[in-house]
Amino acid sequence: MPELDRSRALFAAAALAIAFGLLTIASGGGAILGVAEMGAVVPFVLWFNFFAGFAYVVAGNLRSAARNRVMVAFSLPAVTRQYEEFLMQIAGR
Repeated sequence: MPELDRSRALFAAAALAIAFGLLTIASGGGAILGVAEMGAVVPFVLWFNFFAGFAYVVAGNLRSAARNRVMVAFSLPAVTRQYEEFLMQIAGR
């Protein structure tokens, strides 16, 4: 992959991670503060997703080697999903 195309792809992935993180923070924050009605939610999953939004923003802003950024970007959704499944089993849902 030419260097310019790779750079654009990394920028796009970082922008997507930041946008997703900001939307997650806004959605979770609205639910936590009672601004948005979310229906039946599991509180610790809601709080975890809220804090995970910050992790997405940080991952999008990493200035380390490109390999580390990609690894973190691909790891966050998988870790988030596994943690939610674990919490749902604890909650008995």
